[in-house]
Amino acid sequence: MEGSPKSELWCPKSKLDRNTDHLCNLLHPIPHKLQQSIQQFQLSTQMNIQQLESQMSQLASFVGRLESQGKFPSQPIVNPKQSASAILLRSGKELQEHMDENSTKRGHAQKRKPEKEVKIPQE
Repeated sequence: MEGSPKSELWCPKSKLDRNTDHLCNLLHPIPHKLQQSIQQFQLSTQMNIQQLESQMSQLASFVGRLESQGKFPSQPIVNPKQSASAILLRSGKELQEHMDENSTKRGHAQKRKPEKEVKIPQE
């Protein structure tokens, strides 16, 4: 039966082997290239992480120096005399008007009107 025309319709085993070998030869470099690409990505990521760590340590030392000096950028200075009730102008004049903290508008103090004394008539 080997010499019959039917057997020629089937691919001979040697032709399949050649096609398989050809495909294997084409696909063989792909895993190697993928591995190289992954290694390059890992190295790049490690370098970026090292740079970030360096920048973080520089930032930490800078903040530590500012903290030791007692100065932080844009840190509000607490008024040590919050209970002061008088204002001294450059001219030397002293203002003693009482400002009501609850009636301030947008951070600007408003003058508080003096309260009137009311007398209740006795019977």
